[in-house]
Amino acid sequence: MAIFCCNSVLLYSKHFGPVFTLYFGLERMVVLHGYEVVKEALIDLGEEFSGRGRFPVTERVNKGHGRCARAH
Repeated sequence: MAIFCCNSVLLYSKHFGPVFTLYFGLERMVVLHGYEVVKEALIDLGEEFSGRGRFPVTERVNKGHGRCARAH
């Protein structure tokens, strides 16, 4: 699965460029592919990317009770 995902992201980035949008259902995700783009987003534009995004799968599993941690 991971190899398929990485290959797909690589193919999309070659076609659409290093920044592109994917939709998972109704949820929009922005994908950054490549060192320079990620560095620019996290270092040079850190303030704009400092907020924590939503993660719908986790929210559904936790039923809106925030994060949960469990020791194995």
